Amino acid sequence: CRYYAKQAQNLQPFELEGFDGVKRISSREGLGVFVCISPWNFPLAIFLGQVTAALVAGNTVVAKPAEQTSLIATRAIDLMLEAGFPAGVIQLLPGRGSEIGHALTSHDAIAGVAFTGSTATAQRINVTLAERTAKPVPFIAETGGQNAMIVDSTALPEQVVRDVIRSAFASAGQ
Repeated sequence: CRYYAKQAQNLQPFELEGFDGVKRISSREGLGVFVCISPWNFPLAIFLGQVTAALVAGNTVVAKPAEQTSLIATRAIDLMLEAGFPAGVIQLLPGRGSEIGHALTSHDAIAGVAFTGSTATAQRINVTLAERTAKPVPFIAETGGQNAMIVDSTALPEQVVRDVIRSAFASAGQ
């Protein structure tokens, strides 16, 4: 979240001077309503990362957490509202993806989708977005992630093994 908060500085309007000497203001605006679909693993980090990125970019958000993590998502939204976020800026829609996912991603009012989950689900979302009658929208998908690691000759083998195991299995639900 801190990363996206810092990026907000780069989104401020700025002045440009044209070749004709006329000064113009360049400003960026959000696209509209972003759907953020987050997974069960890392339920707070990924959920808030998606939501924060969309909000900082000037969008409103419909957040759909994994059904297993709706309580922590609800609490996160409650804290955001208590901190002063306008009520209409973020909406929480808990439920099973198999029951509400298609309705969310096929709606013509959607301006973009951020998704973390399975490759198969991402492919279905991509097809759904492509079949919409509205203009194409951004689709950000994180699927099947692996924890890549670069190990050079200075690494201690026992430390590498320990780090690989921790990286692969800690907090991943195994």
